Amino acid sequence: MAWRDDKARTTLIREAAGSMQPGKTPRAFAELLFDHSNIEDLANYDAASLAFLAEQAWEHVQRRTAGSADIRVINPMMPDGREISVLEVLNDNMPFLFDSTMAELAEQGIEVTLVAHPIIAVERDEQGNSCVSTVSRCQRGQEASAKA
Repeated sequence: MAWRDDKARTTLIREAAGSMQPGKTPRAFAELLFDHSNIEDLANYDAASLAFLAEQAWEHVQRRTAGSADIRVINPMMPDGREISVLEVLNDNMPFLFDSTMAELAEQGIEVTLVAHPIIAVERDEQGNSCVSTVSRCQRGQEASAKA
């Protein structure tokens, strides 16, 4: 069963990456963003919706200044017509910040239906545009900070 779930998750993420608008957001970003999300979370979204969420997150990444935290809450209309609330937190890698944020949301009675918690190394070119590179789970503990 777990193998099928993993295959379904991988297929959905690849479909989402393939649905990205060419030239707007790197396909690899969608794959990195959702790569460790649970299939139970992802199953509530189709590929177009995940691509839309990745594009929104990429726009946020583009505006972040290195060394600062950037938090935003948006209420986008999804491609399937649903309006959802999205909390995006961009920061240098800080142990336990994710757990603390999730605990606070639970304490406030906020149900979280999709969690994407990648640790991504971001580098910028001379024009300030983001270039994403992979940080695997094995390397995560060694990564001091995401450079965004």
